[in-house]
Amino acid sequence: MESKSKKTRNIIGIVLGILIVLVVWSMVSAMGSREKPDDDKHLGIAEYEKGNYQEAIKYYNKGLEAKPGDSCLFNNRGLACYELRNYDEALSDFSKAIELKPGFTDAYFNRGKAYWRKGEHKDKESLKKAISDFSKVIKLNPDDMEAYYNRGLAYSSFVHHWNKKVDDSSKLSGFSPDETYNFVKALVDFQKVIDSDSSYSALAIAGRANLFYRHANWKVAIMEYKKAIERKEEIIKVVGKEGYGGMFAPMGRTYLSLGEIENSYSSYKKFMDLVPDPMATFHEQGPTFGMGYALHVAQSLKKYEKAIEWYDRRIAISEKPKTSDYSGKGFCYYKLKEYDKAITNYNKCLDLYATTETPQHKYGSSEGDAWRYLGMIYKEKGDIGRAEKEFRNAIRVYSKKKKGGGRVRYEGRGLCYLELGEYDKAISDFEKIKESKIYPQKYITAQKNIGVTYLKIGDKGKAEEYLEKTIKLAEEYKKKDEYKEIIEETEKLLKEI
Repeated sequence: MESKSKKTRNIIGIVLGILIVLVVWSMVSAMGSREKPDDDKHLGIAEYEKGNYQEAIKYYNKGLEAKPGDSCLFNNRGLACYELRNYDEALSDFSKAIELKPGFTDAYFNRGKAYWRKGEHKDKESLKKAISDFSKVIKLNPDDMEAYYNRGLAYSSFVHHWNKKVDDSSKLSGFSPDETYNFVKALVDFQKVIDSDSSYSALAIAGRANLFYRHANWKVAIMEYKKAIERKEEIIKVVGKEGYGGMFAPMGRTYLSLGEIENSYSSYKKFMDLVPDPMATFHEQGPTFGMGYALHVAQSLKKYEKAIEWYDRRIAISEKPKTSDYSGKGFCYYKLKEYDKAITNYNKCLDLYATTETPQHKYGSSEGDAWRYLGMIYKEKGDIGRAEKEFRNAIRVYSKKKKGGGRVRYEGRGLCYLELGEYDKAISDFEKIKESKIYPQKYITAQKNIGVTYLKIGDKGKAEEYLEKTIKLAEEYKKKDEYKEIIEETEKLLKEI
C-alpha cells in the first residue's frame, strides 16, 4: 500500500514536472515570438555601432516585417542608410518615423542632417528643409544646442566666397542680400551654442571658423580654428579623435586661400597623421577637399616622397582606384627622376581611363596629361621616337571636344606642340587661354610659355616682351607662393636673353 502510494506520487510528480516544463516552454516561445521585433532592433543597433550598416538594415527590415508601425525601427534604419550616404532612402525612413510619431524630435533632427548632407551648397531646397527640421527640434526642445549647431552649419552652406562679387555695383560685403542674411543667421546660431557652454561650444567655434572661411574672412577664420583646436579634449568627447583631426583639413584649406602654403602643409600633415581614414572624414566631395588638397600642397612644395606616401594610402583605402591617384604618383616619380616607376603609374592611369566603369572627375590631371608626361619621360630617357608618339597621343586626346576645361586642354596641347617644334600651333593654343580670376596661374603661365616658344624660334624681342608681361602679371598675385616660382623661372630666362 505504502509502495503503491509512493509510485503514484512519483508518477504524479513526473507528470507535473513535464507539465511545468511544457508551460514554461510555451511561455518562453510566446515571449520570444512577441519580443522578436525588439530583438531585431537590438541586434540592428549592435551591428550599427560596429559600423556594419548593411547588416543593421537587414535586422531592421526583419523587425519592420513583424512590427510595421514601429517609428524607432524606421528612424534606426534611416540612420544606417544615412551612414551609407543613401540620403533619399534615409529621408524616406525619417519621414515615416515622423508620420508615425509626430513629436519624434530625434527623427526631425536626423532628417535635418540628411537634408543638409544632400543639399551641401548646391541644392538650396534641401538646405531650406534641413533648416526647417532643425527649427522644429528647437521648437520642441529650446535647449537642444546640437540642433542650433547643425542649423548654423545649414545656414553656412548657403554662403560661399565663390559667389562674392567685387565691382562698382557690389554692396558692402560683395555678397547678395540672401547670402548676407544666411551669414548672420548662422553666426547667431553658433554664438548661441558658444554662450551656452555646452559640449558643442568648441565645435560651434569651428563652425564659426568655417563660416568666416566661406565669407572670405580668411584671417578671422584661422583665428577661430586655432581657438577651437585649443579645446581639444572637449571636441574629442563629442566627435572623437578622428573628428578632432579632421578639423586640421579646413584650416589647411584656409591657409591655402591666404597663400600661406607652408602653414597649409603643416595643417594637412596633422590631418593626415591624426585621421586613420581621411576618406571617411568627409562627404562625397570630401576626398577633393581633404586628401586632394593635402596632396596638392605637398606637390606644390616639392615634397614628392610624402605625396607618394599619401597617394598609396588613398589607393589602399579607396573603394575604387582613381586615375588621378596613379597620374599623381607618376608625376611625383617623374620629378624624382624615377622614370620606370613613373611610366608604370602613368600606364595604370591610362588603363583605368580605358575602362568604362572608371568614374572620370573634373579635378586633377587629365588623360591628355598622362600621355604628355609619358612623352616627357621618354624624351628624357633618350627615346625620341617613343616620345613623339606619346605627344601625338596627347594631342589627339586634348583635341577631343569636351565641355569645360578649355584652359587645361589648350595649355597641354600647346606644350606638346612646343616639344614637337610646331611653334605656330603652340603659340596659337597659348593665346587662346583667357585670364581667369579663379585660375590666374593658367593665364600667367601661358604668357611665359609664349615667351619660351619665341625663344625657341629665335625671336628674342618677342620673347622678352612676353616674359616681362609674365613677371608683371605674377607680381599682381605675389601673395601666392606658387607665383614666386614662376617669377624666378621667368627672371632666369630673361637673364639668358
